[in-house]
Amino acid sequence: MVIACGADSAYACPLAVMIRSVLLHTNSTRRIDFHVIDSGLTLEDRVRIGRGLDPRRVTLRWVSPRRESLTGLPLWGRMSAATYDKLLLPELLGPEVHRALWLDADLLVLSDIGPLWELPTGENLALAVTDLLVPTVSSPFGVAGWQTLRLDATTPYFNAGVLVLDLDACRTAQITQAALRYLHEHHDHVYFWDQEALNAVLAGRWAPLDPAWNRSPGQIPDGSSPHLVHFSGNLKPWLHPGTSRWHQLYYACLDQTDWAGWRPSSRAGRWLGWYQHSFLRRGVRRLEPWVMRAWRFRTMRSIPPTPPSFPAIL
Repeated sequence: MVIACGADSAYACPLAVMIRSVLLHTNSTRRIDFHVIDSGLTLEDRVRIGRGLDPRRVTLRWVSPRRESLTGLPLWGRMSAATYDKLLLPELLGPEVHRALWLDADLLVLSDIGPLWELPTGENLALAVTDLLVPTVSSPFGVAGWQTLRLDATTPYFNAGVLVLDLDACRTAQITQAALRYLHEHHDHVYFWDQEALNAVLAGRWAPLDPAWNRSPGQIPDGSSPHLVHFSGNLKPWLHPGTSRWHQLYYACLDQTDWAGWRPSSRAGRWLGWYQHSFLRRGVRRLEPWVMRAWRFRTMRSIPPTPPSFPAIL
C-alpha cells in the first residue's frame, strides 16, 4: 500500500500521529510505503517521526518537492506553497508508482485502511468524499471558474484531505498541468487552493466514497463511528486542547509517538472549542463567510519565484 502525505516542521507531530493511527488499525500483515513530501522537516523531525516504527512493516520515503512550477500561484491567510504539493504527486512519486492514497497530516485513522486502498477507481481518476460545507462546484467557496469550464451547477465538489488516486491515469490526463493552468487563470478568485483546482480538473472524473472515510469532528452524527476523523479548520488538536471524544482518541494516539505526554496549552482553545458547537456560533455563522472573504482580500499574495541554487565553491 502506498500512502502519500506531507508536512513541514510545524506538522511533524500531527504527521507522526496520523502515521501511527494508520498502523494501529491496519492489518499488521500489510506492508505500507509512506511517501512523505518534506516541506521543511528537520533531521530531528524525521528521526522522531520514524522512531518506534517497525521497518519490516513500514518504509518512510522522504520526497523533496521542486516548486518552480508553482511560481505565481495564489495564497492567502496562513497557507504556504506546500498546499500545492499534492498537485505534483504524479511527478514526485515517479512512474513506478501507479496508485496512491493521499492522507492529510491532520487526520486520525480509526479503521483498517486496507479496504479503502483496495477500492477500484474504474474509469475514474480519483475517489473522494463529497464536502458537506461545499457540496457542489457552484456553492460559495466552490470552483470559481465553474461557468467558464461549462460545468453543471450541481456538479459535486469533494474534500481533498483523503484521495484514492490512479496516478497513471492522472499522468495521461495531465492533471498537474491542467490544475496549475486553472490556478493561474483564476488567480484572483481562488479560495481553497489545491482543493479547488482538483475539483475543477477532475469534475466528472471522480467517484464518491462513503462519508465515513472523511469526517470533521463537528460533522459526525451522534452514535456514528467514522473511519477517519479530519481535523480541518483552525481548531487543530495540537494547537488548542479539546475535550471531545475525537480529541481524546487523538491524544491517546499521540501518546504512542515520540511526542508522548505532550499537550497544547492554549487557554483560548477551550473557549474556541465551546464556541464551535454553541448556540452563539449558530447565531453568527452567516457572518463567517464574510469574515473569510475579508481576510482573503487582505492577505492575498502570490508564490514568489524559487531562488536559484548554485553549486558550492570549494
